[in-house]
Amino acid sequence: MGEIVEIGASVSEFQLGERVSCESHIICNHCVACRTGNGHVCENTRILGVDVNGGFAEYVAVPAVNAWRAPANIPIEVAAVMEPLGNAVHTAFSGPISGCNLAVTGCGPIGLFAIGV
Repeated sequence: MGEIVEIGASVSEFQLGERVSCESHIICNHCVACRTGNGHVCENTRILGVDVNGGFAEYVAVPAVNAWRAPANIPIEVAAVMEPLGNAVHTAFSGPISGCNLAVTGCGPIGLFAIGV
């Protein structure tokens, strides 16, 4: 969660000063998975804070497609956790789980949200 302080020359959908959060998985947009609409399983995924500097950095550069506006009516504390919540929701709804026994391994933010979902 942060504020846009610099914008790339080809970016027109954002303005300086906007509040944004971002998807931390940067995909290649070239592999078979990406070209068929399955970027969530991109074979060349780079993760902010793991493969690319970022995560808890003071400044981070991300592709515009990875950024999303955080409306003013959403508290910063909520906007800051939308990325792990999105991962949990996407996973929970990726297949039929109703009535199944499940195990959530790990109790980090994604695991805790998965339990709640």
